Amino acid sequence: MKILACSILISFALLFVVNAGREPLPIDQANNKRTVTFATEGEDATSTFYYFFYSLSHADEVSKVRMLWNGGGGNKPTITDYYLAGTFIWIIERAAERRDLPLLLKGEDAPFQTVRERIIKTAPLENERLYAFPDVPKVLRLSEAERRDLTTLLTLLSKTRKPIADNR
Repeated sequence: MKILACSILISFALLFVVNAGREPLPIDQANNKRTVTFATEGEDATSTFYYFFYSLSHADEVSKVRMLWNGGGGNKPTITDYYLAGTFIWIIERAAERRDLPLLLKGEDAPFQTVRERIIKTAPLENERLYAFPDVPKVLRLSEAERRDLTTLLTLLSKTRKPIADNR
């Protein structure tokens, strides 16, 4: 019971840290120059997925992965951003207007409507473990949604990328 209470408190603390003042993470701050690479995957004649990989110019690691679906022939574009933030992955699903698609296709931000947010811890906190050996009775397991998110993220990270000419 004590572990469950600690787990809930830690989850709320992570949400507070992420949401505090809605200040953007370093990768999204306007004054930071970032490198953007991309990959694409066509679904059909009008529907395409675009994958963007963002890193700070002075860093040698990907800080954010964006999966953009152009909406096909008549739907609103959808965006899923994966923020790789050390001890957790912050996932934000968003919707945008079709008029903002040209900006989004350049890897830039546009006005978004947040649809859903979630956090997956990537490092153990205090007594919690993300894995366990057979003699450890408490094993924290990923939910089906968390497994799906991590599978998608790993698939995106394995794609061959190309540079975008206009970097911020």
